[in-house]
Amino acid sequence: MNNCTSSFCCALFLLLGVLTTSCQSEPGAKLNFVVCLGQSNMAGRGTFLESDTTGTSNPKVLLWNDTGSWEPAVSPYNQYSNIRKDISMQEIGPSEGMGDILASHYDSIGLLVNAKGGSSILEWKKGGDYYDQTLLRVKEAMQKGQLIGMVWHQGESDRKRAAEYNELLAQLIADFRSDVG
Repeated sequence: MNNCTSSFCCALFLLLGVLTTSCQSEPGAKLNFVVCLGQSNMAGRGTFLESDTTGTSNPKVLLWNDTGSWEPAVSPYNQYSNIRKDISMQEIGPSEGMGDILASHYDSIGLLVNAKGGSSILEWKKGGDYYDQTLLRVKEAMQKGQLIGMVWHQGESDRKRAAEYNELLAQLIADFRSDVG
């Protein structure tokens, strides 16, 4: 992640032992969940296949919805984002495949996807709308689930900001860690 001039930058952060801890849920335990953030790639710009929109991709994968509860995941996974662009722009993104992988290690897994195509990491700074709106959703979900990590996937908006990108990303990580404990 030393160079953000490629077609996309991807950083995995706050993944707190997701695949190294015991993954079996205890009775009455909260659902483990991961937050998925970033710009268009995370929002989902891959083309749908008919099978992608006909039901859940995996019955063990749940999405945090807009009514404050978990529901079976159906594409597009960014459909409940409170910062997204028009729903017609939301298609397949990396959260679908990641959900399937995590579901193979957990009884079930929740995903809270909150991405905005075309956004810059500068728009995700603490105190900004994207950060604050996402933090609201995360704190709501934490009442009904156990946050185990966050995934950040950034696209091309910051390709000319490579020199400062790592510092901005480190601050974003530190801010979320502080705000969600």
